Amino acid sequence: MQRASSWVVRPTDLNDRDLVRGLIEGARWRHQHLDWANALSLLDEHPFLMVEEHGLPVGCMACPPDPPGVAWIRVFASASGYKLEDVWSALWERVVAEAAYFGIEHVAALSLHPWMGPLLTDSDFVQDNAVIFMAWETGLPPQHPHSAAELRDLAPSDVEAVAAVDHRAFQPIWRHSPRALHLALEQSSYARVAVIGGQIVGYQICTATAFGAHLARLAVDPDVQHQGLGRVLVADVLRTFSDRGYGRVTVNTQADNLTSQALYKHLGFQETGQVFPVFERGF
Repeated sequence: MQRASSWVVRPTDLNDRDLVRGLIEGARWRHQHLDWANALSLLDEHPFLMVEEHGLPVGCMACPPDPPGVAWIRVFASASGYKLEDVWSALWERVVAEAAYFGIEHVAALSLHPWMGPLLTDSDFVQDNAVIFMAWETGLPPQHPHSAAELRDLAPSDVEAVAAVDHRAFQPIWRHSPRALHLALEQSSYARVAVIGGQIVGYQICTATAFGAHLARLAVDPDVQHQGLGRVLVADVLRTFSDRGYGRVTVNTQADNLTSQALYKHLGFQETGQVFPVFERGF
């Protein structure tokens, strides 16, 4: 079935929960960003668009900016019986038309499926990075390195200070907003901050399931980098999860972040071979 003139593209709202849930669950092509936010929690954010034919959902796309100016393709789904490229273009054209209105200056996408790369390339995205995965499975956690920093649990009241560290440590597309960090903390299994002189200068957030632990976020303020704080935080993670009986801890990082890769390898992480391309385009 080709793209039809009867298609209607409209924004979603909270009343579309069942429609969007059914669309995503039954979609032939489905992309959901590796994210802290559930797709349905974004329904009243913009742009979150749905294309319909005679009142029936054909596809949806969500890319609300967070932090301001930067949007990731967080959700895309295309129903069976429709041409993937037509569903994508109907939604993406609307995003492009409304990008300025929603304050979107830059869009990024993590290509988790072979079919997604060609869609992005045809939409003027450029692949300029990748996310690589690493795993620690040595079974012998590193000794506690010496550091001037005090480690303590990350509390909800720390999130604004942690977001400031995150902002300074990362380029715009990789930054986490306070809202995203609150969601991360709610879902975390182990989260700590590094404190020097009463100031938070680094942090980590980890999740855990029955299959293993994952170091989901690590950042150190640039003013105190190269002083071993990253190693202190990661070593603490490995010892803690080893004590909890976990034999595997994973992490992902950018392909161009050679400093973080060197840190992880020094502590016994090895690349798993899992790589997801990152595409970007500006407006």
